[in-house]
Amino acid sequence: MTSFTPPFEMGARIALVGMGKTNFGILDVLLQRDDLQLSLRDKGTICFPEGWTTDARVRVYSGEGYLDALTEDYLFLSPTVRVDAEPIQKARLRGAKIFSDVSFFLGHTKSVCFGVTGSDGKSTTVSLADALLCENGERSRKGGNIGKVLMPYLFSEEAGDFTILELSSFQLQLKPERIKRGLITNLTPNHLDFHFSLEEYYNAKLSLLYTAEEPVLNTDDSEIVQRASRPSPFISYSMEERVLVHAEHEYTVRDDIIHQDGLPYLSLREFAPRGRTFQKNIVASLALCHGHHTRESALRAIRAFRPLAHRRELVREANGVSYYNCSADSTPSRTIETLSTFSSPIVLIVGGRSKGVDYGVLAPAVRALVRYVILCGENAEEIHEALSSVDVPCVRVASLSEAVKFAKDIATEGDAVVFSPASTSFDQYQNFEVRGASFSSLVNQ
Repeated sequence: MTSFTPPFEMGARIALVGMGKTNFGILDVLLQRDDLQLSLRDKGTICFPEGWTTDARVRVYSGEGYLDALTEDYLFLSPTVRVDAEPIQKARLRGAKIFSDVSFFLGHTKSVCFGVTGSDGKSTTVSLADALLCENGERSRKGGNIGKVLMPYLFSEEAGDFTILELSSFQLQLKPERIKRGLITNLTPNHLDFHFSLEEYYNAKLSLLYTAEEPVLNTDDSEIVQRASRPSPFISYSMEERVLVHAEHEYTVRDDIIHQDGLPYLSLREFAPRGRTFQKNIVASLALCHGHHTRESALRAIRAFRPLAHRRELVREANGVSYYNCSADSTPSRTIETLSTFSSPIVLIVGGRSKGVDYGVLAPAVRALVRYVILCGENAEEIHEALSSVDVPCVRVASLSEAVKFAKDIATEGDAVVFSPASTSFDQYQNFEVRGASFSSLVNQ
């Protein structure tokens, strides 16, 4: 078992900048040393976890001046704090060391790290990969953007363990090091409310392929293929037999059969009812975990895998109407993918906070698959304008509660009421999990 002590000198001054779940998890670790001088800095009001008691070792800075007098020796940045913010750069120039949960973990872990990023499908791919490894007898755990703080893992890991990292573009601001394998699921416009440009967002994602020892390339995604400068990925995968590059190992799909290096490996047919997106996640996770699964262990893992919450999650059926919680759909591309999995008429509930992306891309899918649109959230008017050319009834309501009530009134037997926001939750909710739980509660009431 690894023996680990946070490697800071006696009395080190450490600032945690941006107080969300990640930095509170780091704070729990740092408080195990009673000699450290800790400060918490956040532009908003810091919401302390239930049961927190004031600690004399911890100073709190909040509000507009939260980065004033940033004199600490070490800074741990929340994923949503830009590394190039002027106060952060000034601290770096004077010698402060800048970390994130991910970068600190990668700098100290003894585990084998696989990284997954992309615009869609990260969490399911990471969770499937973790299941594949565990079923094959490996010690594996997952963390990062999937909601698990990484630093505490350093106290319980053993050499040869596996850690599967879900990495957002925010977490890739500090370039990842010591990643054994890196995979990008896809690239579509996202997070343009945070990144200065689409290219900046894409480049953050692509940094994982550039720095991974064994890059895993999705050759179905033209944006990735065009931008991936490395000519020889370790592994490539494709749902459409697009073998566009030379790779040491290839996973391709022909006639619903996954082929590993040209030989039949595993059938996708029994998983067809779970949708094409899930099948893509299967192929991606198999490619990522190449060499660490057999056909038998992979089948056991995939068959036992349960869909993650808030992803095409059937909440209930009432009066012949099915209600689906897809709160994890925080981008138009995710909503389009979700809508494509339904054969029944759809009543779509959509809206939240904009990411600065083009909602006009929703129009073809709404025109073809949706019979009624219910808009709620901060960007309701933006989406309404984007769908103005679509001849589908559309109504705006003030809250998710009103949206569910309206959907109940207009849905008829055989309809699917689909809550797929295509937006973040931050206009009304802390995260998409809380938003999804709210939707499910409203439906069950």
